[in-house]
Amino acid sequence: MPTPIRADPAALKLALGGSVFTNCQNGGEPGTTGDEWRRLFHNAHMPDELATRATLVLMGGIVAGLALGALVAWLWRSLSGARSGGNVGVAAGLALFGAGMAWVAVDMAAVVMARSEQLLVRGTYEGAVLKTLRESARGGNKLRGEAPQVSFRTPDGVRHEITGLAGSQKGLQPGDAVPVRVDPRNPEGAVIDDFQNGLAALCLFALFAGVALLSALHSLAHGVVEWREQRSEAPHSGHKGKAGRARQLPVPPSRFVAWRDGDGGQRVASACRRTSVAVLAIGIVSLFLLPETMVAGRIFANGLAAVALSLLGFGAAAALKPGARPWLAFSSHAIGAIGLGGFAAILWLLTEPPPVF
Repeated sequence: MPTPIRADPAALKLALGGSVFTNCQNGGEPGTTGDEWRRLFHNAHMPDELATRATLVLMGGIVAGLALGALVAWLWRSLSGARSGGNVGVAAGLALFGAGMAWVAVDMAAVVMARSEQLLVRGTYEGAVLKTLRESARGGNKLRGEAPQVSFRTPDGVRHEITGLAGSQKGLQPGDAVPVRVDPRNPEGAVIDDFQNGLAALCLFALFAGVALLSALHSLAHGVVEWREQRSEAPHSGHKGKAGRARQLPVPPSRFVAWRDGDGGQRVASACRRTSVAVLAIGIVSLFLLPETMVAGRIFANGLAAVALSLLGFGAAAALKPGARPWLAFSSHAIGAIGLGGFAAILWLLTEPPPVF
């Protein structure tokens, strides 16, 4: 395996707000062989190479996706004669980005699965240490957070200490029990067994991949539908007489179209819009009514969930708009709802109280 490019994954660690990356500082060096990679995954010790690759794929996927999208859009217009290739180009770019996110997520899943088979031991919360998460190039501005310091003993009785992710295991007092996953052959790779230190990064990259790939399918379908409609609108040459005139007769609307464009469909659409506005308003008001009873992260998660639910209602209303393409109109809103709902779920789990062990 060639020597990977070394990039600082600090920005990604900060963006995740909680991932397995902080506990990866001892695994994987340049020039790691295939056997060493298998050993690292067996030890479930997230190597620096994976954190570096995740950073490069995330940033590089955006740039490469934009370039590929522009190229595919131009080729689609040139080869198919479509008026616009934007939707097909967007589909190609999103597919490339989603594939990159899925690639990283699969590798993270391998590490998480190996870690789940490790020995679960009782750790002891020793206190919080101040960690620098990000520092400006000139060294002036620093972003710091409190990270839990946890001690534990391996089966041979040797005491070890690990530092979790900043922001995790809040509300604990020194001496409280903390679950720790450890491989006795590699105690330095031990990880606190909670969502933030173990699964947050995997869930976030899987969400990126899923939303990107669903959006790619939606954009591709939109582009193909537009192209087919353009072809059907093109004038037909060589068709004369009754047969030619019959081809140009309008197609009678289906039952659904007749209902949608009538009073019944529009009443349902209006009800969907009013319900979505109400749900959105409740979500916004809850941001100001719940601060004393819930932590800030969960308040924000509730707001995102309300926006996701309102998007479904607005999508239903858009699908019932006269002349709309129902599935395309609804799916665009549904994909946004999936993304916001998934992020709200991750944020909710990140603020989950420390597990009792």
